[in-house]
Amino acid sequence: LELDVPMNVALHHRSLNITVEGVGGARFNDNALVRVGRGRSVFFQTDKGVYKAGQTVQLRLLAVLPDLMPYTGVVDVIVEDGKRNRVMQWLNAFLSTGLWSASLPLSEQPLLGTWTITCIEDRGGAQTNLAMATFKVKEYVLPKFEVSVKLPSYIANSEHSSIAVHVSARYTHGQAVRGTVNLQLSVNTH
Repeated sequence: LELDVPMNVALHHRSLNITVEGVGGARFNDNALVRVGRGRSVFFQTDKGVYKAGQTVQLRLLAVLPDLMPYTGVVDVIVEDGKRNRVMQWLNAFLSTGLWSASLPLSEQPLLGTWTITCIEDRGGAQTNLAMATFKVKEYVLPKFEVSVKLPSYIANSEHSSIAVHVSARYTHGQAVRGTVNLQLSVNTH
């Protein structure tokens, strides 16, 4: 048996009582309490997908009802590291306009791997996972760059004590590297 629940009932009622009665040769009477899902959609967003030690994770939660109106309610938000250790939790986070945001500063030596953010609704001990998202925590790797040194092709033996040398460095993706160069020049005479 399949019953269609009208949208206005699903939006405004948390449960329905269904009564089934049999007639004819087999007589029976049974009641059942059926929970009606409110049909809300919950989305997580982080400011980026990969973080390094010491960075701060900016997270935001958006919750809407099927008619795209903001969901107003209380949820728990839990962050776990790659080994399912609970790193942070916000209990009873209130979504007044369907939005909630927070910051999570990572330590200088966080557990590397895929971290999980979970949104849970707790109704009288019955917990419902509303949404889950992940982000990665990776080891910092210095970007690769190339250094170019341009010297004159020859040096005339003269009284001038300066030589023009051009040093530049660029990351492999083309952006210039900013920094300081210590240059030591020696002349070999043959």
